[in-house]
Amino acid sequence: MNTRPSSPAARSRNPGFTLVELIISLAIVGVLFAIVGPAFNDFLGNQSVKTVTWQLLADLNLARSEAVKRRRAVTVADDTTWSNGWSLQFVDDNVTTVNLKRYAPGTPVAIAHSDSAVAVVFGLDGRVTAGEAAAGENYVFEICDAVGSSGHVYKRKLYFSPSGRPNIEDSRDEYCPD
Repeated sequence: MNTRPSSPAARSRNPGFTLVELIISLAIVGVLFAIVGPAFNDFLGNQSVKTVTWQLLADLNLARSEAVKRRRAVTVADDTTWSNGWSLQFVDDNVTTVNLKRYAPGTPVAIAHSDSAVAVVFGLDGRVTAGEAAAGENYVFEICDAVGSSGHVYKRKLYFSPSGRPNIEDSRDEYCPD
C-alpha cells in the first residue's frame, strides 16, 4: 500500500506550525507569565519565610531537648547575624565546644529579634537562661523575605516563653516591608 500523496501540491505541504501561529502562541504565553509572575514571586517569598521559620523552630526545639538530655546548657548562636544562619553547640566534659548542627538559609531572609543577644541558651531544665526570655518576657523572632516582593509576603513571628517553649504566629495582617 502506497501512503505517499499523489499530487505535487499535496507533497509540498508540511504539517506543522506557521510563523503566525507560533507568534500568537508566544504572545499568549507572555501575557500569562505577566499575569502570574508577581503572584508567583509572592508565593516563593512566603514559602522561603515559612521554611526558615519552621527550621528555626525545629532547631530551638532540638536545642531545648538536647539540653535536657545531656544535662548541659545548649546554645543556639547566630552566624554574624541571624539572617546568615545559626548553630547549635554545647561545651562537653573536656571544655571543648561541640557543634551539634549548623544551618544557613538557602534563600535570603531577614530575621529580626526582640533581644540584642546573639545567642539563646537553654539550661539543664530546658528553660531559657539568657536574654529577654530569661527575664520573664517572650523572646520574639520576626522573619521576612529579604528579596522584596510586591508587598504580599506575610511576616511570621516565632515566640518562645521563659519556659523555653516556642510557637509560631502566622500573622495574616502584617506584611514584610518592601
